[in-house]
Amino acid sequence: MPFFYIKVYNTRIERSTLGGSELQNARNKKIGMLGGTFNPIHTAHVDMGRLVREEFDLDEVLFIPAGDPPHKAVEGAVCAAHRARMTQLALRGLPGLSMSDIELDRAGKSYTIDTVAALSALYPGAAIYIVVGSDMLRDLPHWHRARELLQKAAFIGVPRQGRDHNDAEALSLLAQYGARVPLSKSKAPPISSTMVRAGIYKAQPITGFTPPAVERYIYLHMLYQPPDISAIAKRLRGMLSPSRYAHTAGVVQEAIALAARYGVCADAARLAALLHDCGRSRDIGALTHAQAGAAVARDMFGVSDEAVLSAIRRHTTLGAGATKLDKIICLADMLEPGRDYEGVEALRAAAETSLDDALRRALLHTVAYVKSTGGEVDEGSLLALRELS
Repeated sequence: MPFFYIKVYNTRIERSTLGGSELQNARNKKIGMLGGTFNPIHTAHVDMGRLVREEFDLDEVLFIPAGDPPHKAVEGAVCAAHRARMTQLALRGLPGLSMSDIELDRAGKSYTIDTVAALSALYPGAAIYIVVGSDMLRDLPHWHRARELLQKAAFIGVPRQGRDHNDAEALSLLAQYGARVPLSKSKAPPISSTMVRAGIYKAQPITGFTPPAVERYIYLHMLYQPPDISAIAKRLRGMLSPSRYAHTAGVVQEAIALAARYGVCADAARLAALLHDCGRSRDIGALTHAQAGAAVARDMFGVSDEAVLSAIRRHTTLGAGATKLDKIICLADMLEPGRDYEGVEALRAAAETSLDDALRRALLHTVAYVKSTGGEVDEGSLLALRELS
């Protein structure tokens, strides 16, 4: 009788049939499991999986997002589907690292001992390694059915940079349970999901803390935002086309990065970026939508901050006497991650060191494009160029 198991991939789960030598290979596997809410997954998670797979010669490391707890809300009210998708995106293209949805549909409380049993059924005879931060080692004896768990699976402890823990004492304690707990020689970066969520909530950049695809996904779905920002984003999603909304999310991401770099109010930059194209929902011209957007932001969304309204009003042609916030929203509109026109990477590089120089180059690019199409260059762009030259 053939043995059925499930292959876990980055994007899907596929049922397969094994027999003979394939079944023997499954029995010889070394499978790592790295569980958590992944709310969101960050670069330290990915590094932990990658490092232990290489160091301990594991065949595969499965990242296992926890399901939605029945009696406890996940911080940030982010559902399992979002957390699973972010995990998939983070692991895409990384050999030997994949996501498993083995816990997502499990009813009631989900315990590690149950997951180990399920994996043992999927990979009969395989050695199961549970990957945890070494700061968790002392708590292992308090886990559900701890003695049984510590004997059925090996644990791998991964220290974190900048954090000192008495691992020797914890290992001595675990030895009383007959536990096998090797420590990784590598250290994961000191990043936490709590840190990432707090940064997003406060409109701080998270570049480098999460994989780029995860960062893009977070802004596209406006996760972990303050309630007022989430409410505006939800309303905008119904007003704008999908492509225009995706562009808006990118402008928010870029504006937050520029605001941090050049010392501009983060909250104002986020709000102005989020609403910069709200005038696009009306049948109006490409240039006049900026003026209309300021009116929509004021009348429909209740924005009273004149600095924010000015940035929305000026974001296409800028004009004379622009503030730093005006410049940031104008430049973010041209550089957001979805932009892929020729020369955009050079403009992004310029924006790393000089706001005015990057903006001058971007406006020159726009003027040249308008002239090449036979259009009329807006006077506001020319006034801004004179001031920036």
